[in-house]
Parts: sequence; C-alpha cells; structure tokens
Amino acid sequence: MGVSSSRAGNGRQSYGSGTPDIPWGQGNGNEVQVLQAHSSPVQILVIVSNKPLTFASGDSAGSVALWDYSTGEHVLLKSHSDAVTALLAFPSDNSVPANNRLASASKDSTIAVWDLRTLSCLHVLRKHDAAVQCLILLDNGFFASGGNDRYICIWSTEDLSLSATIERQETQELHCLVSLSNQRLLTASSSSLLLVYNIESRNINHVVASQHREGVVSVVKITDSILASGSVDGAIVIWRDDPSSHLRCTHFFNYFDRYRI
Repeated sequence: MGVSSSRAGNGRQSYGSGTPDIPWGQGNGNEVQVLQAHSSPVQILVIVSNKPLTFASGDSAGSVALWDYSTGEHVLLKSHSDAVTALLAFPSDNSVPANNRLASASKDSTIAVWDLRTLSCLHVLRKHDAAVQCLILLDNGFFASGGNDRYICIWSTEDLSLSATIERQETQELHCLVSLSNQRLLTASSSSLLLVYNIESRNINHVVASQHREGVVSVVKITDSILASGSVDGAIVIWRDDPSSHLRCTHFFNYFDRYRI
C-alpha cells in the first residue's frame, strides 16, 4: 500500500454559488469557516494539539488531513485503501518522540501511525482481520484498537508492538470502546448490552443490562466516574462507574421523559 503526503494551500470560506470566497481569517465575524481538502465525505475529526491548535480529519476514501487552525493550511496523508473510521492523537510532548504521533484506523483492517514532525507513516499495523472501528488511549504508554473481527488489541505507544489481544464476547459489530479505571475496557455494539473487560486478565469483567432497547452507538466519559450512552432507540443513559462493583444506571433520558433510577 502506497503512502504519500501532499501540502496544500490555506483553506477558504465558501458561501455557495454567486458568493465570492473569503480568504481564511477574514470576514465580518459571522461567517462559517469551510475547509476544503477532501474529495469524499468526512468521517471523523479529532483535536491533535492545542499549542498550536491543529486538528485532523479522515474521509471515506481513506485520506487523513492535518489542519493548522490559525492559517487553514493542511497536509494530506494517504495510506488507507478504504474509509477512515477512527483517529487518535497521542499526547503532545516534544520531549518524547512517541508522543508526536497520530494513529488512523480504517475499514481496510489496518492502523497507520504517523510521525507528526516528519509527516511520514512510521508503521502500518495489520493484526485485525476486519474493519477497525475504534482507537483509544490507555494508561502507562499503551493504546487500544477494536474491530469487527471481535478482537481488541493493546499496543505500545513507544515501539508500536502488540502487547495483548482480548476476544470480545459479543458477536455484533463494535461501535464504541471506552477506557475505564483499574485496567478495564467498556465495549458497546449493535447489541443493547454494554460489556466490561479486564485488560490484565483479558477476560470479561461483567455484562451490563444497558436500559437500551436497541444498539448502543455512542458512549462518552463525562467525568472519571460518570458516563453517558446513546442508542438507536433515542434514549440516553447516565452511568456511575464504581470499580469496586459495577456500572450503575443513575438517569434515563428518552425524548421528553426523564426519571431517576
């Protein structure tokens, strides 16, 4: 698979036919910024660094664009042969080379790891046998990937070696992967259940009856101990994570109804 990068000029703001483009950074303060680099639908966005403010975008053709917010300039990175499904920026720290990296996952079953200083592809990780859906950062110099091949892979951020694999117990396609305290991972899929795995033992910790009637499509950590899950059924469930016991549902929101459990 070829790997290439290309620099492009600064982005421009477009307001539709008949309206002149306005150079990046100029306008009356009410404009919507439109950045143009992708030739196919944008699938994912992630903040890369706050100083300077940069972010990355991935599209359905397999390209990743790295953007400078202050100028609109971008670099286009190409490695994948199918849609980009996830992006992960390693913590920014110029004193640690491994921390100046960006990982991109794809439906082509690969994970590309990019050096943000040289804009080159360091390595293409090929452990998964199906689309890689999720990338998350873990503690102590590791990150995890989850795919539709039912496996979760634990990788070293330093040398990109494979540290462990965990076989998911659910057979449905993976939608979300979330890091919990005490070396635990939470998975959500097109099933209505949430599953918690222990990284150290590589076994399932417990299964959570999620209160959802249909597949869970999104899970977010609000605080270290509070999570929210959203489902195809239109409901949002708030959870409290107690490492000494299990996840406990505290609130359920469904359209205009709200009640405490």
